[in-house]
Amino acid sequence: MESQITSNYKKLNNALDANCTLDMSLGDSLIKQNKDELIEFMKNNVITQQDCSSSYQLLAKTDAVVVAVIDFKHKSAIQENFVTIEKNKNHDWKITNIYRIFTTENSVDTIKATNEAISASINLPLVHSRI
Repeated sequence: MESQITSNYKKLNNALDANCTLDMSLGDSLIKQNKDELIEFMKNNVITQQDCSSSYQLLAKTDAVVVAVIDFKHKSAIQENFVTIEKNKNHDWKITNIYRIFTTENSVDTIKATNEAISASINLPLVHSRI
């Protein structure tokens, strides 16, 4: 989380697996970056300190993999990062995949309404919603 807030690309580089990918949803398009592209972007777009708060939640965990969501809450939007962290052959934990989604208050309302509609249409209660 710190490397994202402070643009510490060296720290992030160490945490990412060599084959890590970032899939970022922007509007109706999906941007894909590999590790090298992500690190290069951070090097060229250094932000000393982002004005946001951060939090995380573990969604699933085994002895070999962790799935978590890391949120960065900015004034006008929330950046959600769904992260897969795997233990490699050297028993080091490395980030292998990041799905990044940006939401605004309007999109949060849309997501809530969609979740409720889907839940009602299949006659099942909405068990868990992070939004």
